[in-house]
Amino acid sequence: MTIKTTDLYQSGRRAYKNSKLVLRHIYNLLTDRSPKILILAYHRVVPVFKPGLLNNTVSLQTFEKQICALARRFPVISLSDAANQCISGSAKAAIQLVLTFDDGYLDNYEIVFPILKRNGFQATFFLITEYINSGGPLWDLEVINILKSGHSTRGVEMDGQIIKQGIIEPRSIFIYRVLDKMKSINFTGRQDIIHSLGIKSNNRNEFDYAQDRCLTWEEARKMSDAGMEIGSHSLSHRSLARIPLSEAQEEIKESKEIVEHSIGRACHHFSFPFGGKQDYNQALINCVRESGYKTCLLNIHGYNRIKKDSFCFKRIIMEEEANVAHMLG
Repeated sequence: MTIKTTDLYQSGRRAYKNSKLVLRHIYNLLTDRSPKILILAYHRVVPVFKPGLLNNTVSLQTFEKQICALARRFPVISLSDAANQCISGSAKAAIQLVLTFDDGYLDNYEIVFPILKRNGFQATFFLITEYINSGGPLWDLEVINILKSGHSTRGVEMDGQIIKQGIIEPRSIFIYRVLDKMKSINFTGRQDIIHSLGIKSNNRNEFDYAQDRCLTWEEARKMSDAGMEIGSHSLSHRSLARIPLSEAQEEIKESKEIVEHSIGRACHHFSFPFGGKQDYNQALINCVRESGYKTCLLNIHGYNRIKKDSFCFKRIIMEEEANVAHMLG
């Protein structure tokens, strides 16, 4: 049997990454005795795992194994409880666990929600308000599907320029560049690009998004009524640090108002879209605080100490092969 070079490379990368996590976990466990809060960041939980460019899915079987293994070791608390402990400066346990889910896909309601109820766990779901009730998926999934299947499309026009695929550039790298450029484009602009791509590739209608749609407000309300917390993930899922401050402030403030109006409960938590270092800044963090949120979540890897500030929480991005035995790494 022939083993592909790419398979060996990926295997080596995983082994290297895992070894670093183990070493950091041991170091942090031995040197940092302060109380800690681990905030897990999930996106999608699907019946069967399939690798994808977004790398944002975990299989149902793996998800149950992960949270059950962790819950045996650490108390599972709500994000609001974590914030209150930080504000008071008083921890209830040495290490505690918070569950969060970004983007608001249907599987959060159909798959995740029943598991949480069965185990008595609370979680926070961050919704992108312009996609709730849309009946479709997020923009990035649509773009990926069109460009993966429409190989004749080697250029995407946006903002007055054309993003072209290089002659020897891998298709996946080209798609990543397109997605990155689209992170700053508003909802209507993205829809126009997707429509144009679909016509150009003649394949937009080939995809069945029945299981890939976002939630409805009714589904979100049912989760809220059962004790789940509903947070904001902005209006349109743009990288807020890459757009004018006035537009970013609107994304933060108006999404909170929409969630509260649609759910009938206060929206205390905000999760930055994408959440990397290039996606937020201090002015935006100040806006989140001034808008009345109690927490602000990033996608910066790490755990959180109990401190008198519930903003800029770090999170642990959960993947299919996440090492749940070494979460402090």
